[in-house]
Amino acid sequence: MSRVGAIGTAVWPQACNPQTLKKQRQKKPVTPQKHDGARSAHAENSASGTEFASFRALSEHDRQAINGIIQGKDRIKLAQAQLREDVKVVAERLGMKTSELNRIVRLAMQEQERGNALLHEKALIEVAEQLVG
Repeated sequence: MSRVGAIGTAVWPQACNPQTLKKQRQKKPVTPQKHDGARSAHAENSASGTEFASFRALSEHDRQAINGIIQGKDRIKLAQAQLREDVKVVAERLGMKTSELNRIVRLAMQEQERGNALLHEKALIEVAEQLVG
């Protein structure tokens, strides 16, 4: 089974499935332990930094999948920065604040995705007008 999807997204094996992990993380009953005042070997290793998490060695395929994720996140950051610049330019051209343009864009996207967003927003404005009017 491939670990990289068609668009570069990672496909996790069953062991990493969120539902499986949730079941594994369920609380186990805690039994009180008596301490004789001495530090345990685990505590000593943790404090000295000699205990590390152990993971299996990465295959070349694993490395490629992880690098694909990193590159994807970098592309998203660049696209977000470009969008912020585009919003500044358009807002300036329209003579409005970037927050106002972003609100218009958000409402238009909501209207396209599920409808009734503009109608709902108008209803909220009418209620607010009743309060102040």
